[in-house]
Amino acid sequence: MRIWIALNFGPNKDTPVEKVAADYAALTARLAPLADFIVINVSSPNTPGLRNWQSPEKMRELFAAMEHVSIGARRPPILLKVAPDLDGATLDAICDTAMALHLDGMVVCNTTLKRTEVGVTSAEQGGLSGHPIRDLARDRIANVHRRTQGKLPIIGVGGIMNADDALGHIKAGATLVELYTGLIYEGPGLIASMKKELPNLLRCEGFRSISEAVGSAARL
Repeated sequence: MRIWIALNFGPNKDTPVEKVAADYAALTARLAPLADFIVINVSSPNTPGLRNWQSPEKMRELFAAMEHVSIGARRPPILLKVAPDLDGATLDAICDTAMALHLDGMVVCNTTLKRTEVGVTSAEQGGLSGHPIRDLARDRIANVHRRTQGKLPIIGVGGIMNADDALGHIKAGATLVELYTGLIYEGPGLIASMKKELPNLLRCEGFRSISEAVGSAARL
């Protein structure tokens, strides 16, 4: 069985801001040959100042540093992971920059700092994941799919607890889906059950394949 390896890169909390781009470049140079694809995470809310690197100016600085590293003959696809807490204009600018930089895709999205907006009253600090952010994540997936006109592959993340949630993200524009919190509640068997249920859901909605369902909500 083919095992796919994805690497998610981010700086340490105590990395000086002037060394962040160099750290991403160093990680890429050393580890890219081991990966099937790389995710450049600039959106964790738990690393102070990291989300500032989502701005078009900082994105260009970051990827300019990465362009000059030698990673051998095989260059894996590079994706950008964004936050769900961006306003529409900022997210559009990020999408435009990702396209201009010829990135290979986007991961949408990271955890949220919102609480009451997603129906949560907890005062716990840090990023919130799981079912409460499902609709927020799906909205951001749809935004990115629309802005990039479906030309940029999207890994949809956030609130996927079952096959129906996964299909919702796919219909919003995700070409792949990622989950974590669902595994905590359902265990590793969740993956097998989703793979079993998803083809039935696709047939019920008239789709012949997952690729046919990608972005279909925007076409309705």
